[in-house]
This record gives sequence, structure tokens and C-alpha cells, in this order.
Amino acid sequence: MKNKFDLSNSSYKFADNFYKALIAPIVCFILAIVFACTLGFNKGLDYTGGILISVVAGTETKLDDKETYKSFKSKVDEVLKENDVKGDVYSVEVNNLEEYTMVVKFAFNGTKEQTDSLISSLKSGLINKFYSESSEADIENNNLVIVANFGGCVDTRIVITAILATLIAVILMCIYIFFRMGLNASILSIVSAIFNNLFAISVILIARVQITYASIIVLPFVSVISVLFAFIYLRKAKAILKTTDKYDRLDNKVLANDAVKQTINAQVFVSSIAAGCALIFGLFNICNSVMFVALALFTCIACALYTNLMLLPGLFAKTFIRKVKRNKPVKEKAKENKLTEEQIMKETDLDNLVSN
Repeated sequence: MKNKFDLSNSSYKFADNFYKALIAPIVCFILAIVFACTLGFNKGLDYTGGILISVVAGTETKLDDKETYKSFKSKVDEVLKENDVKGDVYSVEVNNLEEYTMVVKFAFNGTKEQTDSLISSLKSGLINKFYSESSEADIENNNLVIVANFGGCVDTRIVITAILATLIAVILMCIYIFFRMGLNASILSIVSAIFNNLFAISVILIARVQITYASIIVLPFVSVISVLFAFIYLRKAKAILKTTDKYDRLDNKVLANDAVKQTINAQVFVSSIAAGCALIFGLFNICNSVMFVALALFTCIACALYTNLMLLPGLFAKTFIRKVKRNKPVKEKAKENKLTEEQIMKETDLDNLVSN
């Protein structure tokens, strides 16, 4: 009696349930299109730019302490709330005077007059909240409160470069797979990478994760991991096909299911470690952008694992070309055996006649 459930011995028919497994990605594709048309893209500050706020806490106020940070942040949030805006990115910096500074960034797409008015209102509110007793000259000379607009740091060229680099990496990996395992395996790897990218970006659009990290981080990472997962699976399928001849008389679905059952534990283990590291990386950082990176990485790992386990076996079973040897019916075998015996008797009689 087994004490624990072993995934490798699961009776789940991966290849047989291919069309059922397609439901989740298709639903995500449709929802992503609806979200993109109605809500637009969450481009993030790296694309759109916005307004930056810098408030110096001084050398005595240590913002690396969590309680002090929360107290300081709550005061900044009060000023933002009074002006009907919300900070998207918070971080702590230390200047050349070793003074701790709270830095806040948020997107704002108003006109120049609206932007100037908001900057003036935010600056006066922060001065009243933190430096009401200081002179205006002292605040300006020491840059204690700075509110200014900034532009985006990511443009179309960076996105195009990321896509080209990803495309080159995928093509080189698929060429290697082609020489090692054939054309069918390389095509399946490309299909898996394309499908995973669409799946991961759809989930990111639904979750409203910033598209910056989807284009620059998810595309390269999910493409490489998709091809690697596909290579592991296809290599195992070809390996077990060579080790035994039992699959010569069985349908491709049996081979596809057995291959995924022999690789599922390793893939789940590797994916769990990678996803866990990504989430820990995001949870233990103050900056929201780091959390978006972690969420994007987690999403692409989950999507790649789902596609490789639930969809790739079905695609492999449908596209893998080989001759399946069928067992001949008993009657045909008996007929062949009977004909063979009759031929032997005739040949024997002919030999006897010639010798006589």
C-alpha cells in the first residue's frame, strides 16, 4: 500500500484530454482581448512616465526601520489622497549627505496646466506635512521636498530588441533540437513557445500586471523555458520508444501519456522552486516594480508548466509520425500457417517424384 500519491503513476490521460485542457487557455485569450479593448494596457511608469516625489527624512530618521518607514509613508499617502492620486512605486534612497529619502512615483496623463497645478499642490502639501517650521529658502536650498514630472525610460526600440533576442535564442535552440530529434520535434517546440507566450501575456493582461515586464521579461523567459520543457519531454518520449517494442503495436496516445508521467515530477519540482524564488524575491522588496517582475516570472512559469503537461502530449500524439504494427487476427494467422504447411507438403512430394 502506498503512503503518498505519486504523480508519475497517475491514471490521468493527458493526451486524451487535450481538447478539455484547451478550454482554460482559450478562456484566457478571450478575456485578455476583452480587457485590452475595455480597460486598455497597464503600461506602467517605464512606458508612460509620470510624477516623482522626493521627501528627505534626514539623518536622524532611519527609513530602513519598518515602523518608521510605515509612519513616513502614511504621511505621504495623506497628501496624495488629498490630491486624488495614488503612489505606484515607493522606494528609499540615501543621498551623498547620508540622508534617508522617500521617493514616490505615479502615472499622470493630464495636460501641462493640470500637471503644473498638481505639482504645486503636492509640494505645498508635503511642506506643510513635514517642514511647516522650516523656511522656504532652506527647503529649496537643501532640496528637502522635490516634486517634478519625468518621462518614460522604455521605448519601442527596447521592446523590439528584446523580441529579436528572444527570436534568435528560440531559433538556435530549435535548430539544435532539429539535428538531435528531427523536424517534428523542432516544430512542436516552436509551437509550444508561441502558445506559452500568448497564454502568459493573456494572464498578465487579465491580472493587470504592467506590460513593461510582459514584453521585456516574460517574452524571453517563457520562450526559453518553453523550448527547454518541450525538449525534455520529447527526448523522454523518443528514449522510451527505443527501449522497448511494446509501443510498436500501441496508439501514440499511450506513448505520449507514458512520457509525460515519467517527466512530470521533475518538471513540477523545478517549476515550484523557480516560482517560489520569484515570489520570495518580490515579497521581500519594498519597490512595487520588483513585485511586478516576480508576478510576471511566476505567471510565465505556471503557464509553461500547464502547456507542457496538459497540451504538449496531445500535440505530440497527433503529429508524431510512425508506423504502428497491428497484431493480425487469429484467423489470418491460422490461414497463413495452413498455407505454409500445404506448400511444404507439395514441395516434399515434388522432391520425391524427381528423385524417383
